[in-house]
Amino acid sequence: MQELEKILEEIEQCIARAKKVIVRPPHDKLDEIANDTAEAFIEAYKECQDIIRKYMENDGWIPVEKYG
Repeated sequence: MQELEKILEEIEQCIARAKKVIVRPPHDKLDEIANDTAEAFIEAYKECQDIIRKYMENDGWIPVEKYG
C-alpha cells in the first residue's frame, strides 16, 4: 500500500507543476493552447489518481487521507 500512496503523492506533484504553467488571464493564443494542454494533463492525472484509489478501496485498503 505504501507504494500506491507514494505514486499518488508523485501524481499530486505533477498536478502542482502543471498548474504552475497555466497563465491567467491568457495574453495570446499560445497561452490559451498551453493552458488547454496543462488542464488536459491535470484531468488525466486526476483520472489516474481515481483509478488507483478505486483499486485501493476494492482491496480493503483505506487511503491515509481518510484518517487525516
